[in-house]
Amino acid sequence: MRAPQPSRWSADEDTALLCFKAAGVSPIAIAKEMGRAQSSVYSRLEVLEGRSQRRERLCMCCRNKFMSDGPHNRLCGRCRGKETSPYQP
Repeated sequence: MRAPQPSRWSADEDTALLCFKAAGVSPIAIAKEMGRAQSSVYSRLEVLEGRSQRRERLCMCCRNKFMSDGPHNRLCGRCRGKETSPYQP
């Protein structure tokens, strides 16, 4: 049984995340409060604060190059949408 796929961040969650960060709340406490993984909070803060690790990477499924948002994003758009992908819920 696979772990549930995390949902995308909504605009409201982004706003709440930045408010928590501005108030000095630790990413660990933010993760607990928002029901997200700590790594997800750290990654989203990087994106929102402009410290994204966006670069070209190889897709773990088809091995083609694609622009990735960070080390957490390892499947190209084509493979992420495949019904036969082993990474789909």
